[in-house]
Amino acid sequence: PSESIGPFVDDRRTLGVLVGSIELWTGGHEDAITDHLTNPELTGWDVREAGPHRWTRGNAIIPLPDHQIATGEMRMLSVQIQAGGPYILSTADTMQEIAAS
Repeated sequence: PSESIGPFVDDRRTLGVLVGSIELWTGGHEDAITDHLTNPELTGWDVREAGPHRWTRGNAIIPLPDHQIATGEMRMLSVQIQAGGPYILSTADTMQEIAAS
């Protein structure tokens, strides 16, 4: 936040997106995934927040329940993104954008 919002923000964390609820749908069954809200040591996640959400900080792991699924049964993972960005482009990305325009 200090690099993208400005020097008046004293927050030097490198953050990805703010994730709220996560659900795994298998057939007609829904599992709420809450490890990102309860496990302080989960890889790729920043410190736990006061509310029901948590920031990622790169390659965030989402542990899924180990259910047996029937052949051909579909699964869908729903991840609620509550906030993200603004993000700074690297110098190389910025130069490519300028050259392309």
